[in-house]
Amino acid sequence: ARRPGDQTTFTVEVFLQKIPYNNRQVILANIRDITARKRAEENLLLYRKIFDNSNDPISIISANNTIAHVNPAVTNLFGFTPEEMQGKSPGIFIGEDVVASILHSRPTETPGIRKEIRFINKSGKEVIIELSGFPIYNDDGKLIYRVGISRDITERKRAQEALQHAHDILEIRVKERTAALEAANHSLQKSEERNSALLNAIPDLMFRMQKDGTYLDYHAPKDSDLAIPPEAVIGKNLRDTMPPKHLELAFRKIHETIASNEWQLLEYDMPHGDHTHYFEARIVKSGEDEVISIVRDITERKQSEKALKRAHEQLEQRVKERTAELETANRHLRETQTQLIQTEKMATLGMLAAGVAHEINTPVGAISSMHDTQTRAMEKLKVLIEKESPNLFENSAISRIVKLIDDAQKIIGNGTDRVTNIVKQLRRFARLDEAELKEADIHEGIEDTLQLIRHEIKHHITVVKEFGDVPPISFYPSKLNQVVLNLVMNAKQAISGDGTVTIKTWHENGQVFIKISDSGSGIPAKNLPKIFDPGFTTKGVGVGTGLGLSIVYRIITEDHRGSIRVESEVGKGTVFTISIPDNLDEILNHK
Repeated sequence: ARRPGDQTTFTVEVFLQKIPYNNRQVILANIRDITARKRAEENLLLYRKIFDNSNDPISIISANNTIAHVNPAVTNLFGFTPEEMQGKSPGIFIGEDVVASILHSRPTETPGIRKEIRFINKSGKEVIIELSGFPIYNDDGKLIYRVGISRDITERKRAQEALQHAHDILEIRVKERTAALEAANHSLQKSEERNSALLNAIPDLMFRMQKDGTYLDYHAPKDSDLAIPPEAVIGKNLRDTMPPKHLELAFRKIHETIASNEWQLLEYDMPHGDHTHYFEARIVKSGEDEVISIVRDITERKQSEKALKRAHEQLEQRVKERTAELETANRHLRETQTQLIQTEKMATLGMLAAGVAHEINTPVGAISSMHDTQTRAMEKLKVLIEKESPNLFENSAISRIVKLIDDAQKIIGNGTDRVTNIVKQLRRFARLDEAELKEADIHEGIEDTLQLIRHEIKHHITVVKEFGDVPPISFYPSKLNQVVLNLVMNAKQAISGDGTVTIKTWHENGQVFIKISDSGSGIPAKNLPKIFDPGFTTKGVGVGTGLGLSIVYRIITEDHRGSIRVESEVGKGTVFTISIPDNLDEILNHK
């Protein structure tokens, strides 16, 4: 409808009723202007899209200190689904002490908070976040909600620690923040006010634009140095504000978002002031031909990455210089340093294994989460079909499709579980936190080592495990893993074709024994006295360094105060028998 006079367009709601009047039936019309309500509903939908698609986890805490609502971003940070977190105390996820400090503060003195906190998420990873929060009151001044916005700053903090060589624990910073919000009631107008406060608390730039790149709306945090007046953006086109080198990719991302209804990520750089800034834009569909672009300044992260790269290059240069110096040293020094390099390689292998395990764990977690979601959705779909169309499953084609989906879900679940187990074994083998003496189960380390080299031996080598009743003892797990790895790989190289490697353990007279025997070619008697000498090898040039067994000997005899002996016969195989004391911690404490 249009208003008389100014021809302004507005929305009305019409109620029609048929009534008798002067012996005739007439229509009574009641017209109500609902323009404000429709605008509030549209704004509420927009705020909901921003809430659901925010990069940062957002939590709304009820007055009884339980989680009322969270957006999907909480899963990536905390490891829990929104369903698992709703109704729970936030202290379960970020620490009761942090929640207590928030709840005990006086609202009139601290309307808003900003804290940096550490916690362990569901997967066991330590996470550092910047938590921003503010209260929401009703018309009577009574607290009804607290809103918390979490930003993952783990990478930034870790980079700062690496550059500064700092070993201090990050302190929790408390910064007061002024945030006066009007109380809200159950009307749509109050809902709009609450969502406006939520929007202002998000520390990202936001642009709403048409498919052709025309800016329709713009929002920036008040304290951001990137903020510009809205009139400098609204009505202009993306081509007026973005460097030409990024335009083609930006428009492709916008069109893909609208066509697929899935968010897209765009990284780009552009000048700001006297420096170049780097940005990350999350593009989300907000209408038939519209998108919302949530832009974050990632300049600090990019600078940290470049600094780490330079540090890595400098480290590589120092390694090259050190290698050049070692080449000029005498033979004894070369042998000693070569052993050190071999040991460092094993430590690097452990770090690499731990890094690979960490990188694999993230996509596997996402696959597992989506698998669970799809499984629950499929079960709900079956219940709905059974309720609405009970005879639909009698259709053989539909039944086959449903069975195919169920079978696929089972295969995905089994595959995810298998990858998860491999990642766990890879982490345990790395044992980066076990360089020191520790009480552990030697069988667990043997199993992890065998799993690590399974692809090397599974086709031709049969591993027989005869584990005895060995209690947990104190030893150096990562070093003993290296011993088992070297001996099993040596056995594999000594076997031409199919063969067997037997690993036997037992506990006797205060000693723990590990016997590794193979059905390989054996060692000539003349070489047995020299096999533990540094540099001695019979594998030929380019195959072996001759350091493996010398390192094994040092680890067992020096580090573990034990012994190692070898028995071999050409054509029948080789047996290595290792013994280490079960009270190594006492021996080392009384040396």
